[in-house]
Amino acid sequence: MHVLFTRPIDDSKDLILKFKSLGHIVSSIPVISIKKKEYPKIDFSSFKGIIFTSSNAIKFLDTKLLDKKI
Repeated sequence: MHVLFTRPIDDSKDLILKFKSLGHIVSSIPVISIKKKEYPKIDFSSFKGIIFTSSNAIKFLDTKLLDKKI
């Protein structure tokens, strides 16, 4: 079977390797590009928790000032 992945390569590289190891032909043609969005610094000290809806949100988050316990 020929499998086509359209996600960015960072999101699909493990699946590509898995499908190839199973004998499939794999093509990767990313149709979206994920880029960092600049935003004003947020004071997280007033928050009791943070919910992320995307792994990309976590990937680009500046964690230097973030309390890891919230």
